[in-house]
Amino acid sequence: MPSYWLMKSEPDECSISDVEKAPGRRVPWIGVRNYQARNFMRDQMRVGDGVLFYHSSCAEPGVAGIAEVASAAYDDASPLDARSPYFDAKSDPAKPRWQHVDVKHLATTPLLPLKTMRTRPELATMVLLGINRIVVTDGLINAKVVFDVKASDTATRHATASMYDDKTTEHQFGDSGGWFSSDYDNTQETHKTVVSSAVDDTSESKTQLKANMTGEVRVNFKSETFPLDKMASSLQIESVNQRAAK
Repeated sequence: MPSYWLMKSEPDECSISDVEKAPGRRVPWIGVRNYQARNFMRDQMRVGDGVLFYHSSCAEPGVAGIAEVASAAYDDASPLDARSPYFDAKSDPAKPRWQHVDVKHLATTPLLPLKTMRTRPELATMVLLGINRIVVTDGLINAKVVFDVKASDTATRHATASMYDDKTTEHQFGDSGGWFSSDYDNTQETHKTVVSSAVDDTSESKTQLKANMTGEVRVNFKSETFPLDKMASSLQIESVNQRAAK
């Protein structure tokens, strides 16, 4: 016996008319990024299951047509397509995360608004009996970061100096003749001092920084079921209980 599913699509992206006009009146149900919806398609949907094609996020949401599941679940390629609005840079081709099915158009119907659907007894069994959820009551997050800093600064200076002193003395002696004669002494001294120095400075600084982060997270939670009477009317609940008893 086939199952029946309500599948939502924004009409601006893919409407029931778009499916009707698609090749083979069939489209892949790409872009699902909800794990529960993915699990439904992967684990429970079968070819031939009925689909209520629901227009959502629009002026008047509601069921706009009838379709059927047209394939078994297979990998969604959109996370790997950089041009797709559903591109996911973290997706691993070797470990695909998302799967989907193909949906085939059967009929375009007058819009059945959500408000009207809630008044139809025959749709009562589509209401979930309850949603199991995890409720966080309290918790603690404790984090600690330890920094290890090592710094060193080395400076080296090499200085050299030298001095060169040169002294030269030149003596000239002679006797001058003529009417007047005398001895002469012509002495010249040359003194030269050369001083040179050189300084070589070398410095090196090193800094090493290491950070070690440790911590713990403790969460206290409880599991509870969101009751049916919060989501359905008494008429719907009675219908569900009658069918469940059969």
